[in-house]
Amino acid sequence: MNTKIKLLIATSTCLALIMFNMSIIAIALPVIIKSFTHVNYSGQWVISAYILSLVSIGLVTGKLSDSFEPKKIVLIGLCLFGLSSLFCALSNSLIKLIFYRSLQGISSALLITPSIKMLAEFFNKNGFGKVIGVVTGYGSIGLILSSLFGGVLIEHFGWSSFFYINFLISIIIIILLVSTNLEKSKKTPINKFDIISFILMSAFLCTFVFLIMEGHNIGWLSYTSISLIAIFIICLILFIFIEKCKSIPIIKRSLVLNKSFISVNIITILSELMSISTIFLVLYIQKSLNYIPSVTGWLIFPLYFLFLCSNFISSIWINRAGVYYPLMFSLILILFGYIISFCLLSEKNYISITPIIISLGFGLYLINNSVKTILVEISPQDSIGVSLGFMENTRYISATISFAILSSIVSYYKLHEVHDYFYYGFEKIILLCIFIAITGVVICYKFLRFHIIRDNN
Repeated sequence: MNTKIKLLIATSTCLALIMFNMSIIAIALPVIIKSFTHVNYSGQWVISAYILSLVSIGLVTGKLSDSFEPKKIVLIGLCLFGLSSLFCALSNSLIKLIFYRSLQGISSALLITPSIKMLAEFFNKNGFGKVIGVVTGYGSIGLILSSLFGGVLIEHFGWSSFFYINFLISIIIIILLVSTNLEKSKKTPINKFDIISFILMSAFLCTFVFLIMEGHNIGWLSYTSISLIAIFIICLILFIFIEKCKSIPIIKRSLVLNKSFISVNIITILSELMSISTIFLVLYIQKSLNYIPSVTGWLIFPLYFLFLCSNFISSIWINRAGVYYPLMFSLILILFGYIISFCLLSEKNYISITPIIISLGFGLYLINNSVKTILVEISPQDSIGVSLGFMENTRYISATISFAILSSIVSYYKLHEVHDYFYYGFEKIILLCIFIAITGVVICYKFLRFHIIRDNN
């Protein structure tokens, strides 16, 4: 087996493992909460702790992949991911599970950006759009497996079973990647000021995200909240000051001022909110349409199958036509999907949400692959990791904020004891996503149609 095939299999399986882990947790969450405790608010931390950990070192892993061999970072991430998955499976309390889920989040951050950086180094920029489509296409098999067998797996073998699967697959990928020989490339060294910047950045990102997630529980004017806000402001000011004083900042100023860079990160924020709505789509099927987890997995299968198809289509479309048309098409498709489902939602059946499933299934990964292709094309070779890491960090933060916002919408109706509160909450979520999709279309048309062409030339 040649190096190219090994690399594609290893990176695809890494992404499949992460996607499987992230998607099946939505199906398993009600079972996990029920098996541990009656304290409902702790349950969301099974997901939130994972996201918070991703946020804390997302950009750091990008810089690390520019400064060290991405392969080594991925191997470290796989070891940590496998061990944390094993400890998750063996957890006998919700607190322990949340802690080990946070370790899973850190290990996932060590896998995502360095894996993509490995591909960007091995394949040239012109072919990256095709490669990333193929890799994420095979990676989305993890989503399909979670939808087909996730509910059955949880019902018959318990929620811990998929963590054991994570552990075994991690070992297989490690063996495969160790046997893959990659050429070493020139790296940008990390200095002591970068380390200080990383610590400050992790501190202000963690405090910010924690406040977003728990501010309503601990009270926005409480002593804890005020202290966290002060830590956030101090760390942010120090980070900006140190970065301005450095001759080579973590993120090059030419990138920060690039309109394409800014625009695709804004679209990343918008697309992530729409992506997080799929979690509530799964919960809506269970809570409002009253389907059991195993049936829910099968009903959500078309979404993940379309993820797979759209990845392969994007690899061809982006490679031949560029990124603007796939990106604009996907945003318009998602917009119409939300509008149609909003009009049909009162029927309270599975057919009413199929437009969302079809449009998100086909559109989300067209957006994702287009964004990554743009970033690789506009970034200098020694800054691709940081650029991708910044985008992934943007994604993680927006995912956390989106989850908090969408949860609060549902919680509002629950607190007011509205009958079938999840239906009314999900209805407002769709309405919000319609506005988000319109915003994305406007940004794509106004900024990206010209700047992408100019940057590529």
